[in-house]
Formats: sequence, C-alpha cells, structure tokens
Amino acid sequence: MSLYYKSLLEAPQREYKEKLLRLGIKDLCFDPFIDCETWEDNVTKWPDVQFGEIYCYHVDTPGQFTRETSKAYRSLEAYNFFHSGWVQTVLSSTLGSDKCFLKAKVNRSQAPSEKPHEAWVCVDTDCTILNAHCTCMAGLGEVCSHVAAILFKIEASVRLGYNKVACTSMPCLWNQNFTKKVKS
Repeated sequence: MSLYYKSLLEAPQREYKEKLLRLGIKDLCFDPFIDCETWEDNVTKWPDVQFGEIYCYHVDTPGQFTRETSKAYRSLEAYNFFHSGWVQTVLSSTLGSDKCFLKAKVNRSQAPSEKPHEAWVCVDTDCTILNAHCTCMAGLGEVCSHVAAILFKIEASVRLGYNKVACTSMPCLWNQNFTKKVKS
C-alpha cells in the first residue's frame, strides 16, 4: 500500500481500490504511487497516445473538460503546465501484456515551490486511456489538469517521434534484399 492510499479517508480509499481493481490490480502492492524497480525512464516504452485519445478521454470522463475547452486545448491550464515544463520525468511500467502505466510529478499551479502533485495514467495496447489518478483534490475524479498535462507531454513525444528508436540505434537495414518476389 502506498502512503497516498493510507492518507485517504475510508470512502476515497474504497474508490481508489475499486479503480485499481477495474484495471486488474488485485494486489495493492502494484499501486502506481509505490516506487519500485518496474518503473522505467525510457521514452521508447511509451504508448503512441494521439490527441484523439486525449480528447475522447477528456470529453467522455466527467470533469472540467468539455468539447469546447478541449478544442481550444492550447489555452487550457493543463497544456500550459506541459508547455511550461512543469511535468517532471515520466516513468512507465507495464501490467501484463495489455496495460501501460505512466506516472510523473507535476508542479502545482498555485504554489509551484511546494511539493508537486503525483499523477498516473493507464493506457491499453490500442492506446485507449483507461483510467488516471492524481494526488490533487480533483484527482479522485480521474481528470484533472495534472493528468492532462502528462497526457499532453506523451502526445508531444509521439508526434515528434521521440518514443521511437532512432535509426542509428537499429541494425543496418540498407543491406537487405530489395528485390520483390514475383508471384507465379
């Protein structure tokens, strides 16, 4: 159990535990707020989350984001958190073969010098955002500016190709056979 989980009152503890159960986490030892060796700082392990998935998650999940605010995403506080560099190092971890968790600390908007909020996002193999959580007051609701800021950082890395292996890191492919097989 994480310190965060222990700090919650009974009802929010129950909600958080149910959220983890819906994601297939039966043992609270894999609470995303627990630091362990399964978390990696490796951008190539990030899923290919696109803006469309972020938009759908924001609009379909009850919270502060609407169709109108999501269309004007660059004016959102969440986008400004990302753009201002307030999203710290994003770590990733897989759960089974079908889920990827991503977590990061995000500076507070009202008190940037205080301890940052911690947030996590769970994405499945087809890049659908399944769930999220944050230590901020809105975090139990699954959609807050801190979660959205992490998603914007992931989307930017995908759009810019940062989550792909560089061609100079791959084996030489130019020496492959270039002839096409002719069907008889």
